[in-house]
Amino acid sequence: MAHGCTEDHKQALLAGFRLGAYRVVRVLGVGGFGVTYLCEHAGLGVQVAVKEYLPNEIAVRDGAEVHPKSAGDREGYEWGLSRFLDEARTLARFEHPNVVRVRDCFEANNTAYIVMDYEDGEPLDALLRRHGTLTEAQLKRVLLPVADGLRQVHAAGFLHRDVKPANIFVRRSDESPVLLDFGSARQALGRRSRSVTAIASAGYSPPEQYESGGEHGPWTDIYALSALSYRAITGEASIETQRQSQMLRTQTDPLPLFMAAQLARGLGWRPRQGRRRGDGGCRSRPPVAPVSRPAAAPGRRRRRRSSRCRSRSPGTPCPSWSRRVFGPPAVADVPTMR
Repeated sequence: MAHGCTEDHKQALLAGFRLGAYRVVRVLGVGGFGVTYLCEHAGLGVQVAVKEYLPNEIAVRDGAEVHPKSAGDREGYEWGLSRFLDEARTLARFEHPNVVRVRDCFEANNTAYIVMDYEDGEPLDALLRRHGTLTEAQLKRVLLPVADGLRQVHAAGFLHRDVKPANIFVRRSDESPVLLDFGSARQALGRRSRSVTAIASAGYSPPEQYESGGEHGPWTDIYALSALSYRAITGEASIETQRQSQMLRTQTDPLPLFMAAQLARGLGWRPRQGRRRGDGGCRSRPPVAPVSRPAAAPGRRRRRRSSRCRSRSPGTPCPSWSRRVFGPPAVADVPTMR
């Protein structure tokens, strides 16, 4: 990873900088709400992760210190700083093996810092990118401990608000998961200040995090954990969460367009092309030559065959029509006793 104030991390402190009893080793991560460093205790030599409060939408670094970008941002900056320290004090009460452990917090450089255990491992999103999906056993090893950690967090009246694969680390030592990077302070500041974007992680955030007045609770984290499980099982983000994300950005609902596209596909139409000629609306069916029929005898009217399907019961659509429009019927999975 890059060290200090590089082209990638212009707002980060330089490697070797002293933060109280700690020395900055390198940057671990940069987000919209702050910078996380790998640091080393000067006297003990113990490595820790230190998160710096730096909401880049309303604050900027000037040398070592952090300041609001304008006088109008000062109130929001100071209010967010207070919430940041409150979150640190709350998290310090938790002693769960699958929730990040907070060891200390302090103020310096006109900002604040949270000292946490450094977890040596790999984020779950990197594992999913490499492997695509998780087996049932692998998912249980991640999901159950994290869910138990969230249970303790919720029992204390606190929420995570940003559960997603990037915020779950898998330890190298025993492959156990640890939940990182709580988003409550960022969410609170985003709801208070129009200058700060509230947390909404596409593919994982529930509907209330896309709404200014949405009601948050334990269900907020449970929804995100369920979306994470869906991604780990299928290899793709949930259709519903993708829909919410697109609605947030474009203010239009993609679902009706999706349904229209599926209906047009079943009827043999293509967008901007109309019905394909010569193939009866089916891409794979070859053209069928017209069948010549003998003319009806003079004076006898030929009986017209009903187009209604004879194999269906009254009140149900014709199976052949349904198959063309919606595809073959789904077959339910029936448990087999062995």
